[in-house]
Amino acid sequence: MSPTHFLGAALLFLIAFPPVLAVNFRVVDRTNYITGCNRFKTEIGPFYTRQLMKSASSFIWLTFDESISERKDHDQVTLIIYGFHPAHRALVSGTLNNTILINANYIQNYPGDARVEFSGILFHEMTHMWQRYGNGKAPCGLINGIADYIRLRAGLAPKEWVQRGSGSCWDEGYAVTAYFLDYCNGIKNGFVAELNRLMKDDYSDEFFPLVLGKTVDEFWIDYKTEFNLPVELSTAA
Repeated sequence: MSPTHFLGAALLFLIAFPPVLAVNFRVVDRTNYITGCNRFKTEIGPFYTRQLMKSASSFIWLTFDESISERKDHDQVTLIIYGFHPAHRALVSGTLNNTILINANYIQNYPGDARVEFSGILFHEMTHMWQRYGNGKAPCGLINGIADYIRLRAGLAPKEWVQRGSGSCWDEGYAVTAYFLDYCNGIKNGFVAELNRLMKDDYSDEFFPLVLGKTVDEFWIDYKTEFNLPVELSTAA
């Protein structure tokens, strides 16, 4: 997606998904403490970030098909952008409770459009705020795959992602799992929303046949076969 097209899409988000008044979205910009780290301030900024946090939340709730009473309860979501400790400089972002952390150095050194990349990161991390974790039982790869699935559905998948059909197993995570979930959602529209709903209190691979009628490994085989690629099964024990 070109920067021009993205900005148009962002405006549509703001129109289609009005501000979420029940949640306080807070942005803390600590880039003033980092010499020469000004791309967040000059190309993105706190105002745009707050608006995008609101729009991302509405987009996620819509994708998950959740009513107000079904959503996870966060009175406030805080995003902090700052320079990560040198030991964690390779990290891009993370989520802790109701706080999102984004590495200002990554944004500063990103070789492309920083606003587009930042927006994709934010949609991924905002998904972690609102998605279900199966009471801690869901595979990490699936959790990150759902977050990247939201990023994909929002039109914010970067060109650096692996190709569809890539990956050694369905729960490898991130783009690999996002594309697989998109394939499953194509079989039954609303599958990812239903999966997220089932993961409120527990997780089981049996959720796949419950909703789709076949095991997740069978769907992974079908998915890989479409691309004429070799098949490995789940990483789960």
